[in-house]
Amino acid sequence: MKKRFLSKFVPVLIGTLVLTLCACGDETAPAADDLPAIDAAEILQYQVVRSDYAEGDLVKCGMDVRYAFENAGYELKLTTDFFREGYPEYAMGDYEILVGETNRPESAEFLDSLQMWQYGYALVGQKIVIAGHDEETTRQAVEEFKSFLAGRTADGAPFSFSAADNYIYGEVKEGQGKVYSVLTVDFTRSNEREVTAEIEEYSPDFVIVRNADFAAADVLLPDGYALGADFAPDGSENGRRELMYYNTNTYTYSSEGSLMLSQMPMLTADEKGWFSYCVVRCAETKEKMVFCSADLSGVPANAVGDRLKVFGGFAEHCTGLPVLFGGMYDGAADSPACAALTEYGYADVFRLAKETEGEGAGMSLYASYNNIAVAKSVVTGHGLYTEFQRAE
Repeated sequence: MKKRFLSKFVPVLIGTLVLTLCACGDETAPAADDLPAIDAAEILQYQVVRSDYAEGDLVKCGMDVRYAFENAGYELKLTTDFFREGYPEYAMGDYEILVGETNRPESAEFLDSLQMWQYGYALVGQKIVIAGHDEETTRQAVEEFKSFLAGRTADGAPFSFSAADNYIYGEVKEGQGKVYSVLTVDFTRSNEREVTAEIEEYSPDFVIVRNADFAAADVLLPDGYALGADFAPDGSENGRRELMYYNTNTYTYSSEGSLMLSQMPMLTADEKGWFSYCVVRCAETKEKMVFCSADLSGVPANAVGDRLKVFGGFAEHCTGLPVLFGGMYDGAADSPACAALTEYGYADVFRLAKETEGEGAGMSLYASYNNIAVAKSVVTGHGLYTEFQRAE
């Protein structure tokens, strides 16, 4: 079944292709019927274009788009993006369906709007772009477009395509309803007074405290907050703690738990990796949400993917629930952890690891991108503060 996740993350994090419509003075934004569009007669002027350097499945992707149009009753030429200035036969055409990465500026514009894990199709200028950043995501984009084309031309209906038909996997539109907030702080970079001060300053609905002193659970607890989860990764009563607090004016407690990501007895807690979670229910909307904290910093890079399979199984049981996964130290864009979390449907809300120096460096936060729209995310003195809504 085709999944359409149509929602919107903060522009700093997720670039999306947006058609800007504004109303100024007596002018009004055009209706969907007035958007630039390609109709059944015009599509016959188009040709399918792939990269001249394409190999493997990227070559087949171009062929599949051409065949899809042929099956819909439209004979289009398939060619490559080979270009030579001064030779009309090798000029860039005005009417093109661009498949995958090509040398056309429309391909670059579309791909620049996507995160590495995103893909889709869109009308850019008067060209249709169908692409992802690599062979796998381009194939997924092609399959989505083929499905769209089959549906649009079913039972002999004429082809049409406009910006209203643009589709980006993982794109988030406006959030809706109540605005929630979460603060993630690292106790090793601060002290009890500083952490409490940040909680009081931001008044978040939920707090994740990493690497707290064993005695901090009671000391840190500000008025109006309750302890939702208290986890000692090494099992020691006097060791470091991973703490989660919820604002009692916003949430009621539902459940908590923790899992080590490996059961091999010869490994230390850091080498095994772990995550803990707390499930809360919004007192106003009655909706449940899941907050997770994890540490993979001691896990060998080649084992991160296998460790996070445990989280993948957990995530499957959270279907439909907003999930925020924070506190992890190995969260850089090129990290195995980022790749694994992307596979399970989580996108980086605010990434600092290996990109920002200072107190907050190394922290990261991921969100289930099919049902969370982030409104704001900032670096605090000792961590990250994020506001979010349920996505459409």
